[in-house]
Amino acid sequence: RRAALAGAASALAGLAAGPKLASAADSEELVEVYFGCGCFWHVQHEFVEAERKILGRDASSYTALVGYAGGGGEPGAAGGKDTAGGKVCYHNMQGVADYGKLGHAEVVKLNVPSGKFGSIAEEDFKL
Repeated sequence: RRAALAGAASALAGLAAGPKLASAADSEELVEVYFGCGCFWHVQHEFVEAERKILGRDASSYTALVGYAGGGGEPGAAGGKDTAGGKVCYHNMQGVADYGKLGHAEVVKLNVPSGKFGSIAEEDFKL
C-alpha cells in the first residue's frame, strides 16, 4: 500500500505541474486516454512503469491517475439520476459491497503522445 500511495502522490505532483515531455521525440500532441480495469491500483503501477520505460518519463512527469468513470446513481434510481449523493460505491443493509450496481468502472487515465498510443495500449493487453 505504501508503494501504491507513494506512486499516486508522485503522479499527483506531476499532474499539478502539468505533463512534462522527456525528449524532443515526445513533442507530439498528448492524447488523454482512459483504460478500464478491475482493480486500478495494480494497473496504475504497470502504467507508471510503461511511462518510465516506453515514454522515458521520470517520477515528476508521470500522468497515470486512478479514478471512477461512468455510472449513474443509486441502484434503482429513475433515469439514472445521481441520487446517491456522488457515491461511486456503497455497502448494502447486509454489509455487503454493491459496487457494480452503481455502474462505475475503475479506470487509469494517462496523457500519451499520439504516436506512442499503440505501445501503451499493448501494455494494457498484457495485464
